[in-house]
Amino acid sequence: VPNREAALQAYADGAEYLHRTNDDIMFLSERWLTGAVTALRSLSPPNIGVVGPKVYGDGIRGGSTTLDVVHRTHLEIFADYYPPQLDNWFVDDWIAFAYTHGRNRRTFVLHGQRRFPGITWRVQHMFTHGRRYKVSMMQKGLLPALVECGRDAVEGWINHTARVKAACAADASEVPPWPRISCLAHPKLPVVAAPIAPSVPRRGNRTRSAAVQQLCKPRVETVMPLERDGFYKQAEGWCAVQHPFDRKPACPGRHGG
Repeated sequence: VPNREAALQAYADGAEYLHRTNDDIMFLSERWLTGAVTALRSLSPPNIGVVGPKVYGDGIRGGSTTLDVVHRTHLEIFADYYPPQLDNWFVDDWIAFAYTHGRNRRTFVLHGQRRFPGITWRVQHMFTHGRRYKVSMMQKGLLPALVECGRDAVEGWINHTARVKAACAADASEVPPWPRISCLAHPKLPVVAAPIAPSVPRRGNRTRSAAVQQLCKPRVETVMPLERDGFYKQAEGWCAVQHPFDRKPACPGRHGG
């Protein structure tokens, strides 16, 4: 089942929470969805984060989610459930790290968490027919830029929402729509068509991660293999785009913002 298309359909159908899983997973815990929803609602801001189970068997990610539950707000922050340039193994890494930014941790495995006492979610990856896809290690090289794009989108959405609420005060019951972020797609991978132009906030390299600084620095006296060179050009394009997070919020029903 195509994850992105299924998630967008669920969102269109009005689903409040979205869960991505595999067809070879055995659920070991009762009331796991109730626990996941309770955990997400307890976050600050509520529902802005991702939670998942402790996974036994193949596909374990130490301290990170392998399967996930998010609120529908995830598809109001992002144009896609996962970046379109990741098609299997590394989607888990992206969504986990996109919601973890310094001390602002919003990614949780629901097993033994002091923050969520009494909530336990465990699953077994049966791995009955082996892995049915080939891991694309090239996609691992895309993670630094994609993760930073994701983090910027999450933090930007939170700050945007807070500013709009403060500016609009009692005059508005709803926050104006956020222009959903779609990170740039690698040219060698299939792209899910999105009506919104890809964009991320532009910042000085001193505030970027070391990995992204490496991607964004100018090429000087460097000869790179064709495939790597194609990725580098893609990273350069990512570093150049920007998004107007700092524009003045427009309040619903109020002319002139």
